[in-house]
Amino acid sequence: MRLSGLFPEEKLAEAAFDLLSSSSLERYARKADEHALSSALASELRRTPFIIPDLVDMARRLWRELIRASERDVPEVELALLLGLLAQTASSDVDELLVDLAIVEAPAAAWVSSLARRLLQRRGGNADRSLWMREPQATRWIVISPVQVYTSFGPHWPLDVKCPIETAAADDRDLVAV
Repeated sequence: MRLSGLFPEEKLAEAAFDLLSSSSLERYARKADEHALSSALASELRRTPFIIPDLVDMARRLWRELIRASERDVPEVELALLLGLLAQTASSDVDELLVDLAIVEAPAAAWVSSLARRLLQRRGGNADRSLWMREPQATRWIVISPVQVYTSFGPHWPLDVKCPIETAAADDRDLVAV
């Protein structure tokens, strides 16, 4: 398995042991945070926040590798550490990434999907952030938080059906807050 080069090999080995041997999501998330925040990439991210879009792209590449994997391996560890770092930022790209990862149900990605849901819930402003979506087989718009999307509808909610706020707000008699 090739490494992305984001984290030193020694750091990955230690993180892999802690993450892949975790028996609870709480421990998995705690260890991912510990290893991510003590990395050199964490201090680089604080100094140069403009690298966030590149890191989000790298996370998406790692996610694609993870989905294709048949067993838990290095991409899961790198992605968990990267998510721990990115979740500390206020980037809307990170919000989208976490929502995308949180709603996927795949055996190889179960731990990372759960981590993404947990990180999404912890992000500041999550209660105020909304997605505008059309209800299935209805004509009205609903306002729903990203966490409510997953917990209410599961991974099969049609997230590709979105609209800009100003379009939905034009006909506010049909808006329903969920």
